[in-house]
Amino acid sequence: LKLLHASIVLECEGDLRRNLMQRISRQLGDATVSDLLFSSPNGEFALYNIDIVHELVQLFKLEDEPTDVSKARVARLVDGYLAEAACDPALPSTQFVNLAELISGFPRSSHDGLYRAIDMYLKEHPDLSKSEKRRICR
Repeated sequence: LKLLHASIVLECEGDLRRNLMQRISRQLGDATVSDLLFSSPNGEFALYNIDIVHELVQLFKLEDEPTDVSKARVARLVDGYLAEAACDPALPSTQFVNLAELISGFPRSSHDGLYRAIDMYLKEHPDLSKSEKRRICR
């Protein structure tokens, strides 16, 4: 993940970065929330680059043999990440929801982490429309 951070800072693109992300996705369950806090690219107002995390989770889902245990670990990781990212006032609700929906089918012992992230997002974004609030809560 530190190499991925460096590749982003150095603006590396293409096969090298894609290969690195595929390797990371195989071990995503071993990451921590702080490992996933990639800064947003220059010129964007959001604090964190949620697109990178979204892509890593997508690659994880494409792996041939993710077990229920590894899926549960990734779900817990993403719930924690969403709770952290929810504090970003510039995070669009669509990105928040898209990442949450990506792991919606993963097994978990509890949904408390996801509920906490949703609660934090709603508190940080009080000006959301009713339809946006419904979409987030579903």
